[in-house]
Amino acid sequence: MKDVSWELALSTAVRMAPLRERYVETRRHTVVASQLNMLLANREMALTQSKADRKLGLLVVGSTGAGKTTLLRHLVRDHPYLRSRNARHLPLVSLRVTAPVTNKSLAHQTLRALGFETDFESNISAHKYWGWVKDHAEERDACGFLFDEGQDLFLKASDTEAREALSMIKGLMEIPGRPYVVILSGGPELEKFIEKDPMVSERFYRAVLNPIAPDTAFRALVPEMAAFAQQVGMSFGEDVDDIAKRVIHASSNQLGRSLELVVDGIQEAAYAGAVRVTMDMFADAYHRHTNCGKAQNIFLVPTPDWRRLSPIKVTKKTVDSAPGHASSPSAETREDAIW
Repeated sequence: MKDVSWELALSTAVRMAPLRERYVETRRHTVVASQLNMLLANREMALTQSKADRKLGLLVVGSTGAGKTTLLRHLVRDHPYLRSRNARHLPLVSLRVTAPVTNKSLAHQTLRALGFETDFESNISAHKYWGWVKDHAEERDACGFLFDEGQDLFLKASDTEAREALSMIKGLMEIPGRPYVVILSGGPELEKFIEKDPMVSERFYRAVLNPIAPDTAFRALVPEMAAFAQQVGMSFGEDVDDIAKRVIHASSNQLGRSLELVVDGIQEAAYAGAVRVTMDMFADAYHRHTNCGKAQNIFLVPTPDWRRLSPIKVTKKTVDSAPGHASSPSAETREDAIW
């Protein structure tokens, strides 16, 4: 593994920056974009008609590394309905929910996301904070709210707090004359919490970012890998198919993390001053993330032995598989036609 000086690290970071900003638009993007279009249209009709479709919520669910945040960031950034008209206009109020969270602390976080800087005061009620949120959202002509890591609203909440959070979400979509679109993204447990209240659950469209399978998704990943490498004057060799399968497996079958690992492997090639990206460079990238030994490195173990290795905490959560057994999405969750 290459020793990296400060000068090399800095120059390589600059070189890799365009790759880390590169967005791969897949079938998932199109599906979620369609749902968002429908919700925003429902909201627009609700402003002008007395009756409209009640669905004003979007639930984007996926495991860590699935690419939820990246997908939504690009989707809302490019949407014509969500373009700011001026410095004061804030079409979508976006925030990452930070735990521990209560209904009141979430209201305070949302208020700050609206640009209203205020210290948290325990003597002010959640109802008062949410009232300020609605006032400022109207003043800034917002049309929706995006709560990333939405499961943190419920994970450590009491039953009372969870009900209050669900009531708040429903309330944002029911404001007379000015309903808001609510986008929640988070882990698989988020959907379970939402379904606890049928009145809330029925208002949401759903997008589940399922795992991808190495033996099918690699065919679509390979051209993306080639495009990433070509952008910085590099290329892959004949083992690119094998590398792609291992990348997906090493990323716990998650699309977003797979693309990040592709860039990490290319970065190792840059550190080495190479123009050909090899399996050993991915082994180095994987080792930097996991500090694993050679016997546990998915990019060093021969086929088919690497399939029996479980990924070692490349993402925040390891896969649910017994030690020594490969992790493979089930037929029910596998998402083969992602591109």
